[in-house]
Amino acid sequence: MTDAGRCDECGAPRTAGLVACSYCDAPYPGMPDGVSCPKCGDENMASRPRCARCAASLKRSCLFCAMTSSVGLAACGHCGELFEGAEQRKAERDEQLRQQQLLGLAVQGLGVLGQVAAGSGGARGAFGNGAPASKGAPSKGGAGGGLFGEIWDDLSDAAMGKK
Repeated sequence: MTDAGRCDECGAPRTAGLVACSYCDAPYPGMPDGVSCPKCGDENMASRPRCARCAASLKRSCLFCAMTSSVGLAACGHCGELFEGAEQRKAERDEQLRQQQLLGLAVQGLGVLGQVAAGSGGARGAFGNGAPASKGAPSKGGAGGGLFGEIWDDLSDAAMGKK
């Protein structure tokens, strides 16, 4: 008969909170699958926030939702994002968002310029060269015709994902 406080394989004392022996790695009978400690490698009970042997955290933070999940999970338990490759995906999404924000600012700035140009004699006021806007140039937007109108239309289309 084996002592409940000792490993059946090597006789080493059991460590509370582990699902396998720290010395011989033999699983303790009747214990569920555990979570491997990223620092010492011991198999801990999945419900533990820290390793029973070395006290290292058995949780990791998600880069996308900032919630914590077990180190034994391949994906965040809250938002479902995979942990593998998360840094690269996060950087790519942040860059895409930054570009969309810059494009939005550019469109807003051109809108203000369009309003100024429309209120001060068309393209002459906006470009300051005294030349009137092109006559008869088709324009989709409210920025007027000519070069400015074409730029406005292109930026508006790009902001709406049409280009």
